[in-house]
Amino acid sequence: MTFSEIKAGDIQLQKELLLIALWTPDDEADHSPEVLELPHIKAYYENWGREGDIGFFAMSPDSTPMGAVQARYKSSQTKLL
Repeated sequence: MTFSEIKAGDIQLQKELLLIALWTPDDEADHSPEVLELPHIKAYYENWGREGDIGFFAMSPDSTPMGAVQARYKSSQTKLL
């Protein structure tokens, strides 16, 4: 496994992995991709690369994305988008 830093141009992969990460109970349908456009979800990826953003994709030996870990600095002064 290798790690690749999440960059601003990686938004599509970032969104795909975020959609997978959204928890859904076994007896409910998976979330539709439209849920990623909700403001409280968009806040995790929109305008990625600003100060305080850090994230990495985990890549398999054949360069297939396996997952991601990311953090975004937020404070009481951070405005929602």
